[in-house]
Amino acid sequence: GEVWKFSVRAQDSEEWSEWNNATTLTILATPDCDYNISDCKSSGWVNGRIYCLNQSVTTTGTCMTVDAVDITLDCESNTIDGDQGSSDYGIYVNNYDRTTIRNCNLTDFGRGISLNYAYDTIIEDSNSSSSNYGLHADYSDDVTVSNSQFNSNTEYGTYIYRSSER
Repeated sequence: GEVWKFSVRAQDSEEWSEWNNATTLTILATPDCDYNISDCKSSGWVNGRIYCLNQSVTTTGTCMTVDAVDITLDCESNTIDGDQGSSDYGIYVNNYDRTTIRNCNLTDFGRGISLNYAYDTIIEDSNSSSSNYGLHADYSDDVTVSNSQFNSNTEYGTYIYRSSER
């Protein structure tokens, strides 16, 4: 994304602050989506791109199968809803690194988010519920989870096996 820097001067009721006391304000602009998607995506992801899910989807199988590196999936707070199939995944990352999953709500899967040999994964502002596993990570190191919930699942909210989480 773009970084914008501004020098900021404050004025109280008497006078302006000196420039040497100015504070720098940095704004990181979130880049627009490279691809808007409106349904599940099982293949054909392009390395280094941002995908935005622009509507909620319902599926009877695995929904998102990431098959590229440096992918961002931003669900824009939409829901990916399964059919409670125990072998279905809401989002599946197998052997691809540096995936970011953001603003996703997942329900009714065997595994809401499944990571297998997926390194440097970021999950933020996402929720997975009413599945067997909310987050299942196997052989996936440097998984960072922030402001996310994996609750009301039948087996485990978060299952980390032979992996590391930050």
